[in-house]
Amino acid sequence: MMAMLACPSASGAWCGVVGMPDFGAEAAGRFGIDLDRLVLVPHPGEQWLTVTAAVVDVLSVVVVAPTSRARDGDIARLTARLRQREATLIVVGDWPQVEATLTVSRSGWDGLGGGTGYLSSRRVTVESAPRGGSGQRRRAELWLPALDESFRSAVRHHAPGSGELRCRPSPARSCCGARTGR
Repeated sequence: MMAMLACPSASGAWCGVVGMPDFGAEAAGRFGIDLDRLVLVPHPGEQWLTVTAAVVDVLSVVVVAPTSRARDGDIARLTARLRQREATLIVVGDWPQVEATLTVSRSGWDGLGGGTGYLSSRRVTVESAPRGGSGQRRRAELWLPALDESFRSAVRHHAPGSGELRCRPSPARSCCGARTGR
């Protein structure tokens, strides 16, 4: 989730995180998220949807971890607000009206030797399933982080039509190769 916030943040977007009291600001900074443009609402309580809607009014990208199921009408109003504000909502957990679902299907760490050393890099496979499960599923292998503390694609070349997600760097700063620890 932090890797998904890093690129818009590096491009100047304001981001927010609602309902995640264990969200680590230090880790977010290491992922490249600009902490000066990050709003945290760790404990919105039962008003999480109202808080999320208010935050969407002023921020470009919002992550929310719902604590309860929202009513369909409330979700429809939030969806309309997202469209009107041209904002993005990333939901950690279940959500009835998703555009796509991302899951980590495989994960492994590097760095530990025969009982010594420290974790230095993590390679994950992320899979994307479009709304309703129809359409092409995609997957990407990513370093989160790589040995050089960047996060980026673990696969350098993709065959056209392979269903692989591609890492798309922005002109201003490489989103997938952005240095962490800033």
